[in-house]
Formats: sequence, C-alpha cells, structure tokens
Amino acid sequence: MTKFRKVLLIVDNLRIGGIERNALDQAYWLSDFNVSVTILVLDGASTINNINFLELEKKFISRNCLEIILNNKGKIAAFSKIYRLIRQKKYDLVIDNTLTASFIISIIKVLTLSKIRVHTVVQQFISLSATKQRFKRMFYAQFTNHLIINSINYKK
Repeated sequence: MTKFRKVLLIVDNLRIGGIERNALDQAYWLSDFNVSVTILVLDGASTINNINFLELEKKFISRNCLEIILNNKGKIAAFSKIYRLIRQKKYDLVIDNTLTASFIISIIKVLTLSKIRVHTVVQQFISLSATKQRFKRMFYAQFTNHLIINSINYKK
C-alpha cells in the first residue's frame, strides 16, 4: 500500500494531546504496512515529567515495533540527532509535526545532499498564534516539501 520502507516521525513531545495522538496513529498505521517507524521526541524531558503516551500505550508501541528516541538536550542536540538519524538510517520520508524541524532538516539535506521528502503537518490556526509565533510558523513552513493541513477549518 505504501512505497515507503523507513519513516522518521518528529514530534515536540508525547504528552497527552491531539498532535501527539495523531502522530502515534500515523506510526501505528504505517507499521501495519510493514514500514519501519522511528519517532523522535524533541522534548523528551517534558514527555517523561508529565502524563504521556509512552506509559499509556506501552504495549501498543511495543507490539508495533516503534522505535522512540528522546532528545533531552535542546536544539543543537536535536540537530545532531536528526543529522545522524538521516545519515545512518536513510529514511524514505520524514513526517514533521513541529515546523521547526522542517528548517533543521532543510539544512541537513544541503549538508548531506539528501533528497529525503519532508511532510510537515500544521495543526493550529495561524490566527490563534501571537504575531511573533505566526511569523515563525509561516517562515518555517517554507522549508518543507509538503505542507499538510490537519483541519478543514485551518485550511479555510
């Protein structure tokens, strides 16, 4: 059903929330089609220190053979982790649920001459963001191959 064999999914955290739920559902669906899925959690400390999906869905994560990598050391460490993962594992696709990672990956693509596809999922109304945040979202959105709108209302 899918041509992808290895997918990297990036989320800010895996605390209980809508974006996180969608990311895990994407991972479960992909694993049903024998796609190897790695989830990179950019804010691992926030995940561990709060109620999270890692604890609540431990058996589903295990059953679906999801690899979950927690980053606990900030944006430079996240850059380094993403760089290593893309070079070592040679993913076919990155699904980014953060927007910031799209910018990081665009730099990595230049450094590694990678042609990896990046699909970025946008999940919040732009009008609900503060002016500075709105500008950052619009700027970072320019660095993805495909911008996916997760809500009909957002698209409007």
